[in-house]
Amino acid sequence: MKGTVRASMVVALGFLGGCSSFVARPVPPRQAVAGADSVRLDHLKNDRIALAVQGPHRVTAVGVVPERAGPTVTCVPPAGAALELGPEVHGVAPRAGETLIEARLPRQPLTQALAEPSLLAVQLDGTPPACVHVTLSSLQPGYRWEFPPYDHHLEVGRGFSFYVARADQRRWGGGFEWALAHLGRWLGPVRPTVALRVRAGSDALAIPVGALVLGYPLVGQRMAMGLAAGYDLTPAWSRRFEDGDRFKWTHGPRAEVHLTFLGPQLLGLPPAYQLSRAALVVWLARSDAGHYAAEQVGLGLAIN
Repeated sequence: MKGTVRASMVVALGFLGGCSSFVARPVPPRQAVAGADSVRLDHLKNDRIALAVQGPHRVTAVGVVPERAGPTVTCVPPAGAALELGPEVHGVAPRAGETLIEARLPRQPLTQALAEPSLLAVQLDGTPPACVHVTLSSLQPGYRWEFPPYDHHLEVGRGFSFYVARADQRRWGGGFEWALAHLGRWLGPVRPTVALRVRAGSDALAIPVGALVLGYPLVGQRMAMGLAAGYDLTPAWSRRFEDGDRFKWTHGPRAEVHLTFLGPQLLGLPPAYQLSRAALVVWLARSDAGHYAAEQVGLGLAIN
């Protein structure tokens, strides 16, 4: 007996989500029944799918297949089969009477499956083996995944740029800026972020720490334009401060323009999560302190 459950996989994979480590759950829960066995799609975490299993038989294979795929020799075709299958190891508690198992799927087939109508095939042992299907992606409305309130997005070392600077309206210099970490989350169309950077150049050595709000007002098929604005608090060290100081606390506004190259458009995924990782960034910043003012203009590559 086959049970078919329809759900949509609307999540950003680990390779699209930086160091984010979130749990996404289907709403409402999706469950398939095969005889005395039931298989429920519990959650997804990066490129790993967790299934809640209840019954006498165990899951022996999991994989992704196109929704319109024809009959196959096996329940799970090798091309989309899970790379690993075992107990759920990320500390998510199962419901009473259920056992959580985790399948790590190959990223390219899973990404393709999320970009077009597709199914999750689950094989149970037995004689003969049972095969149930869960819809991963669908063009029908209403299929979504729920992100928890604490969902965050941490990126480490994913932005580098070169800049030119003008200090005290007359001295010119230059250097590079490295984005050490960004921590934030999407709230509707915008993403508030706290950022930590290192800026080293002929003008000063600085460590900007600031808040930034990013949004994408223009989204096309292949590219999107993002705008960001924020404010930095920056400790800076330099031998070129005109008043003889070696250290200053500087502060000032920052603005960015992101030209982002889009990846596959995952079905049902909110637009903010569909953006790919690569972006060309132009940024402008100003640093002010007692007897000191500087402007910087930078150009670089960022991982959004």
